[in-house]
Amino acid sequence: MREFRIQFLPTINCSTMHTHTSLDPTPAASKPAAAICATCTSGATRPAHSPTPARAPRPPRARKPDAVPAPTAPVISDHEARALTADPETFARRFLPYYCRHEFNEMHRFSFEEYKRQQEQPLPNREGRRLAIAAPRGAAKSTIHTLLFVLMDVLSRRDRHIVIISATMQQSQGRIATILRELRTNPVIRDAFFGGRAPRIKSNKRSFEFNGVMVEALSAGSEMRGISHGEYRPTRIILDDVEQSRMVLTSSGRTKLQAKYDEIIEHLGDNYTHITIVGTILHSSSLLSTLLQRPGYKGKLYKSVMNWAERQDLWSEWQRLFTDRTDPDSADTARAFYASNEEAMKEGTAVFWESKEDYLKLMQLRAANGNASFMKEKQNSPLNDDDRIFDSAQWSRFKSPAGIIEPVASGLTLEQEEASRKTMEREGDTALVKRPYPHTNDLKYYGFLDPALGKSTTRDGDYAAIVTVGRDSHDTLYVMDV
Repeated sequence: MREFRIQFLPTINCSTMHTHTSLDPTPAASKPAAAICATCTSGATRPAHSPTPARAPRPPRARKPDAVPAPTAPVISDHEARALTADPETFARRFLPYYCRHEFNEMHRFSFEEYKRQQEQPLPNREGRRLAIAAPRGAAKSTIHTLLFVLMDVLSRRDRHIVIISATMQQSQGRIATILRELRTNPVIRDAFFGGRAPRIKSNKRSFEFNGVMVEALSAGSEMRGISHGEYRPTRIILDDVEQSRMVLTSSGRTKLQAKYDEIIEHLGDNYTHITIVGTILHSSSLLSTLLQRPGYKGKLYKSVMNWAERQDLWSEWQRLFTDRTDPDSADTARAFYASNEEAMKEGTAVFWESKEDYLKLMQLRAANGNASFMKEKQNSPLNDDDRIFDSAQWSRFKSPAGIIEPVASGLTLEQEEASRKTMEREGDTALVKRPYPHTNDLKYYGFLDPALGKSTTRDGDYAAIVTVGRDSHDTLYVMDV
């Protein structure tokens, strides 16, 4: 009977690079000198008791170079930064070209000159200035005063504590976000001021601090007494559209904001503080309207239409065609009429920002949105008498010889209209195409009585009135008798 002995072999590493310990049933007498891998057939012949070869040591990891910290201020000198920010127009065209799609208007150039005057003397020995600007809606007031000038002040450290006040906190925070976006992501600013790197700015939704300058966002209703940044009280205060449309229509709302400005906002700063208020006049007694006339303030008021056209008769006809609800192609019809009479219709006109809104564009806005809206938003002349119900500027006069209704050109008396028509007939001017207005017999008539009950204790009480109106098939009302 043969004798077998089980022997535990040492760990073997074969050519397939796996490691194992095997049970070898080979008789002891016939055990070969070299161990055979019992798990695979690779035929490893390394001596059983040879040591496992050591792995080659890994090369040491290359040490990453220390990251360059993000700049917390311009990497150029104050002198270089102030040279780059010396001229607002040059700065805007170089660093904010996407905001310069149109030529700069008169308000922009006035603001540029005033900004340079404000920065002639450095802090803290400069004399604060007061500036009030009323400009049409869409005139890029915020772009100039709340973006461009603030960017220049932050990069040059000409101001140290800038406060932006708008009607709501959402508006003010939006202006802060726009400034931060330009500082962080504008590649031209990064290359010129920060060595091509994005700066590190300490910020939140309501403020940010950078380059030793604090910029804060406040609303007209914010508590703002006693604010400061280091040794500086606000060095520049910008009131950008600070009046709410609804509140400005009430006497109490206007009085409340006026009192806050007089008692708090105007005293937030010091002798070195510049205060600028920009916006659109929403009421004849609004804060902006008041500051335009206040002693010590430099006030400027701009209107979209600086000179109205001389041929109001042509424009009256154009407006009739443009607003004709019976014509599905009224815009094209009015455009064709304008094209055939362009030279005469442009005679005497002058506008605020020709490259953006020419006279025709403005008249289209006026016809589409109504005269009251146009006079407030584009002309800074709000038609907002507190007791007004009807806007008389939207009325059109007419005459009805022999019962046939004929319109009277806007702004002309009956005698002037008749003289104008005779002149056009004599000169062969056939531009005015008569609309088929109804006959007075085709109107539906209504009567209204507005009694005066005598309860008013003031001289503003209304008179009693009886009004007769006629309505045509297009729902146009004709006041026939009062």
